[in-house]
Amino acid sequence: MKNLIYISFLALVTMFSCREQMVMIPEITVFDTDRVILLEELTGVNCPNCPAGALQAKEILANYPGQVVVVAVHGDFLAEPLSNSTYDFRFEEAEDLENYLKDWFGKPAASINRVPLTSSEFSSSSPALWPGFVEAELNKDHVLDLFAEITYDDATRSADITIAASPKVNLEGDYNVTIMLTENN
Repeated sequence: MKNLIYISFLALVTMFSCREQMVMIPEITVFDTDRVILLEELTGVNCPNCPAGALQAKEILANYPGQVVVVAVHGDFLAEPLSNSTYDFRFEEAEDLENYLKDWFGKPAASINRVPLTSSEFSSSSPALWPGFVEAELNKDHVLDLFAEITYDDATRSADITIAASPKVNLEGDYNVTIMLTENN
């Protein structure tokens, strides 16, 4: 009798737990814009949740080809190399940038175009929100073109970079340009 009750219970649970549910996948909007969005992902090798952030960043790159640049920033928090690591990705400027983008609640976190996402935060610690912030930036009008002339000398391993800006609308105020050398393959 006990086995019959157990089998009946399993059959009942199985019958109600195997319902397929439709998952709504929102359409990705491809924007007709010359804007390129910078997503700075605050990460670290000791961060257990950071693979989810890296996966979200990769998905954003795939959904907005040519419209997003992603840079992983290994500052200080959770970025100390593992004991068996060959590499240490931390450096002083990354730590400074991590501190500048503070008010994130943990890693992974991302800053999109260094635009405040809320009244007090430059970064979001919720990777699920990153695509919405990227989309909001892509929806903004393209107001400034930047041009770079770069010459590189192999012998001295030095680069000269000249930046020019061409506003598309009448702009007021001060603007800053950051030049970041990244490694990719």
